[in-house]
Amino acid sequence: MTAPVARADAGCTTTGATTVCISPGSESFTVPSTATRVTFTVVGAGGAGGGGAASQASRAGYGGGAGGVAVCVVEGLAGQTVQVTVAGPGSGGGAGPAGAGGLGGSGDSAGSSGRGNPLPALQDGGGGGGGGGASNVTAGAFVPFHLTGAGGGGGGGNATGIAASLGFGGPGGSQGLALGGAGGIGFPGAGGRSACDPGLLGGIAIVSRTLTPGANGSGTSGGSASGVPAACGNAATGGNGGTTTSPGANGRRGCVVITVT
Repeated sequence: MTAPVARADAGCTTTGATTVCISPGSESFTVPSTATRVTFTVVGAGGAGGGGAASQASRAGYGGGAGGVAVCVVEGLAGQTVQVTVAGPGSGGGAGPAGAGGLGGSGDSAGSSGRGNPLPALQDGGGGGGGGGASNVTAGAFVPFHLTGAGGGGGGGNATGIAASLGFGGPGGSQGLALGGAGGIGFPGAGGRSACDPGLLGGIAIVSRTLTPGANGSGTSGGSASGVPAACGNAATGGNGGTTTSPGANGRRGCVVITVT
């Protein structure tokens, strides 16, 4: 039996029954009318690393958290059009002194930007990394159907010795039950969560779900993501913390893979 051929906008690549979306932004996807089941793998973007403090070699920034991964197998979507959003990653926090916070990643729910300490007298540290955005597949207007991989939190910036001067990492983007990772404040960013929420779209059934949270950052290292399809490439990972002379590394973008049977 020949698998139904999926139809997606130009921002995604379709080969046979599988569609891969890796470019941050939103696209529409039409499920074939003959489809019986659709498997969505939704991957959130990683949070960025925080910036280090300029005066001490031992004060590198903290790593960002990884994005969450949701694998949702859905029935009842034949002939319907869903919106697919691939999240952008968080940007790294600047090195101190007075390092600027990194920008939050784009997405259906964008990550928050990191920031340096708001008190001028305490701005000797690096800026916090931006949180990764949430990737999402959705349909319906009233209590919509949501399949979400939330973004990882940005890592905190480090300081030269005054704890209050640490940069604040931005939290990752959230959607419904999928919570973005918390941004670090003197510690690494947390990993994002994931969810398969059927909402109130009539006739839809989620027949199985595998929800894998992104790993938290660890020290200066960004968190890793499990369950990311090979077709996504280097997605969802958190950025490493910056050295004393360089900003934190950006996180990695999200991804959505759709397989129709």
